[in-house]
Amino acid sequence: MYHNKETNLTQKELATKAGVSQQYISKITKTSKMELIHEAESNLNTILNGADHKHQ
Repeated sequence: MYHNKETNLTQKELATKAGVSQQYISKITKTSKMELIHEAESNLNTILNGADHKHQ
């Protein structure tokens, strides 16, 4: 599910693709804290990209 977040699919589209209900996708998203994971990954990429620029 996390990797599908990057495709910008709606919960309904993702649910259809996965063969589950939109409500199930919503529940999984909330309980897994995917937004926090996505934000942390984005922040880490920003930090790493900044470190790469300093070494060039």
